[in-house]
Amino acid sequence: METTIQQAERYLRNHIPPPEDMEIREVDGEIHLSRRDETFARLIPTEKKGVWRMEYFRNREEWELSDIQGSLEECLTFLTDQHHYLFWE
Repeated sequence: METTIQQAERYLRNHIPPPEDMEIREVDGEIHLSRRDETFARLIPTEKKGVWRMEYFRNREEWELSDIQGSLEECLTFLTDQHHYLFWE
């Protein structure tokens, strides 16, 4: 059975060309997406099984709480569709 980290890695590999220095890790049950040791998005499990809340870093200056809640795939789809929220560059 695939872990949450493996699911996130597979999804991102299949939908965008992630940079080599991107890291996906679990921190206290949360999924953190980082690049060059800077976390730019975090997915936080909610009380509902399989539902995540996403927070993303905006403008490299502040965390913006989003109302994005859904499956891991739905949250990652939002990020891959909104490239300006990512630290891909």
